[in-house]
Amino acid sequence: MKCGVWAERGMVISVGQFLNSGNQTYREFSQTKYFVDKTRILNKLLEKDFDQKFICCSRPRRFGKSVTANMLTAYFSKGADSRELFAPLKCRKDDIFVKNMNQYDTIFLDIQAQFVMAKEQDANPIRYIRDNVIRELKQEYPDLTAEGSLAGTLDSLHAAAGNQFVIIFDEWDYPIRELSGDSGERLAYIEFLRALFKSSAAQGYVRLAYLTGILPVIRAKGQSAVNNFDEYTMLDARDLGGDIGFVEEEVTELCEKHGVSADNMKYWYDGYNLDGIEVYNPLSVIRAVESGYFEPYWTETGTYEDIRELININMDGLTDSILLLLAGEKLPVNVRGCRNDMHTFANKDHVLTTLVHLGYLAYDRQEKTVRIPNREIQEVFEDYSAYCYEDRFTK
Repeated sequence: MKCGVWAERGMVISVGQFLNSGNQTYREFSQTKYFVDKTRILNKLLEKDFDQKFICCSRPRRFGKSVTANMLTAYFSKGADSRELFAPLKCRKDDIFVKNMNQYDTIFLDIQAQFVMAKEQDANPIRYIRDNVIRELKQEYPDLTAEGSLAGTLDSLHAAAGNQFVIIFDEWDYPIRELSGDSGERLAYIEFLRALFKSSAAQGYVRLAYLTGILPVIRAKGQSAVNNFDEYTMLDARDLGGDIGFVEEEVTELCEKHGVSADNMKYWYDGYNLDGIEVYNPLSVIRAVESGYFEPYWTETGTYEDIRELININMDGLTDSILLLLAGEKLPVNVRGCRNDMHTFANKDHVLTTLVHLGYLAYDRQEKTVRIPNREIQEVFEDYSAYCYEDRFTK
């Protein structure tokens, strides 16, 4: 679906819905009143080695995942000229940054949106995604002889003309979270990921693969379904810990600029320690700055049923453990072995690990313990306890 063009160095690049979309979404976001500049992640990604170009960066909902995905699209996509957009921002404009800007065919997919659209059209979601992307590739490259698969098509373009692709999936884990383990669509999606990213050909046609969602890569029999991805999670964020979510310096700056209490902000929304970096909940910080009131904003945007259903599994005395957390205690947890699929839990530790990924618990990697991170989340668990008490004595 062509929606515009821009000319650069004598070339005309088509702007599509999936292939080489422009920079308008990120441009508009960067002009909002409470914009926080997180563009330094671009330099970190550009500096990664050849064998680190497959990245899965998971964070809780509303922690800036989609903003980062749109930023990457604005930077890499041939469908944009983003020099003016990034010029005033914090990213370092070194030679590698300038050399790579808007130089790659970029495929951006919101996986949740595509699955929903396919369902509305009574279509198979994997075929729906494949056909839409290949259609735009054929529009851009009329001489392309499309293969039956998206991976084969990208490999053909790479073999014929040396094209490398930046592939960005937002809400990559939607089918993993929402579909049952034996769902045909879910299994087909996992095989789609393997074919697209795990083959030897992918080493050639992929410049960067960036998956973002709530959950890390799904595991089966102890192994990742696409085990060539480097994972950055709420358990192990490594060098990207401060790049998604707000850090203390950014929150302090917002508070000073808008006359809001930094101490209250810390009490309510801080508490996620990612390898020594204090990370705040971005959505709640912005809402508190806007309104001047400190309330549980983030938890109001989600479904209370998620946490209730997880805790009600009550493996190995999980409910009693929640009460200990409410009392301010830390609990030891073994985060290894979790399937990362919202359906398969072998023990209490797997449930606690999932609550960390969802943002309801904070994990201390040094101590290997979990705790309730802040006042906002404390209220969620207090509400859960009140529900349990009421439910227990009204039956």
